[in-house]
Amino acid sequence: MPGPLPKPAHARVRNVPPAIAETALPAEGRQGPPPPLPPLKDWHPRTVEAWAAWWATPQALLWDQDGKTMHRWALLYDVLVTDPVAPPSVHAQLLQVEDRHGMSPQAMAKLRWAVRASEPEPPVEVPKAKTDRRKRVLEAVSDASA
Repeated sequence: MPGPLPKPAHARVRNVPPAIAETALPAEGRQGPPPPLPPLKDWHPRTVEAWAAWWATPQALLWDQDGKTMHRWALLYDVLVTDPVAPPSVHAQLLQVEDRHGMSPQAMAKLRWAVRASEPEPPVEVPKAKTDRRKRVLEAVSDASA
């Protein structure tokens, strides 16, 4: 005897809620100007441009709004932009900072952040129950025979 048949797909899904709720971020992103870069050095123009672009993203709403947690990112990014042979440790450190700030889809998934559309979603149409359909068919048949 081969054993019982496998359960259907809908019955195999675990319906255990996650331990940490998902944080919904608005698609519009953070409004307003970015915090200033620290006056530690003359920043490369690409670093200044990337800094402003990142501060306009939805993830920036959950960062420290004075920018202190992102200063390390700016320093590491500036090293990569200005030094074509930057050591691999700079890449690794930059990746860690980006992961902690949800700067990639994988990092956002780990942090349980999700960007939600600002416009309301259309209502989902619920299919009618079988008894409703039977009732309608019987009514249609009785109307046609009368």
